[in-house]
Amino acid sequence: MADQYNEGSPAEVWDERGPEATWAEQLRRWRSVRGWSQQDVADRMSTNFGYGWHQTTVARIEGRLRPIRLNEAAALAIIFGVDLAEVLQPPALTPAEIETLSRREARLLAHSRELELERESILDELTVLHQRMDAVDQARHQVEMQLEHVRGRVAGTSAVLGGGDVSRSSGVVRG
Repeated sequence: MADQYNEGSPAEVWDERGPEATWAEQLRRWRSVRGWSQQDVADRMSTNFGYGWHQTTVARIEGRLRPIRLNEAAALAIIFGVDLAEVLQPPALTPAEIETLSRREARLLAHSRELELERESILDELTVLHQRMDAVDQARHQVEMQLEHVRGRVAGTSAVLGGGDVSRSSGVVRG
């Protein structure tokens, strides 16, 4: 049951609202507010900071196809007149995103409860198996004690009859 449910790996969950996704959203938002094209941003990065950016560079960053380097992030913060630390704060969630995350939380919570019940069931089964194993060990110990008793009697009979070999299977003395 544990393998049947996968809400997404930690990396996928982080990427949804992580720093690079935040940068992509912020870059697009800053450009739109100023009425700048992707080419305008590329030109400013090339002219002001010497980066060989093209329109496609901006498009790839906004599309989350290319990560942004720290020195590039600092240059963009200067170009757009924003604090670099502010950029790393993801924008507020929309009501739709909050609803989606709430539903996801409910699914994950329900799945967590299912897994806990499965775990408890396995622990119960394990307890029963341990009890059965203890009973088998006790029965085996009793059988071994009886076997020792039988072997002792056979050895004693053999000595009384003159040291002949007593067959364990038939009890016949051979001499």
